Amino acid sequence: MTIGPRFLEEIKAAGLMGLPFSWGDDGDVQGWDNLTAEQSVLLKGVVDAHDPTLAASDEYKRLRAAEYPSIVDQLDKIYHTGIDGWKADIQVIKDKYPKE
Repeated sequence: MTIGPRFLEEIKAAGLMGLPFSWGDDGDVQGWDNLTAEQSVLLKGVVDAHDPTLAASDEYKRLRAAEYPSIVDQLDKIYHTGIDGWKADIQVIKDKYPKE
């Protein structure tokens, strides 16, 4: 798998840095069973955003995932501006990369 320049930044922003997972020689993530359900979802989102083997029909998902703010930043946005402010920010990204 080819990872982009934001991969490490996204891993850090998702709070996944230092957790017990790694990449095997085959390029697959190892150690899923060492993560909580929430950590697994976060890691899958970051990995999928950088996975060029996903179907072309899922391209909008990868583009959105790469552009969404980190979960921490999204929660901060909700705290400070409310759910409507957060939804407006997310909608801009959804509109930029619509489902086909």
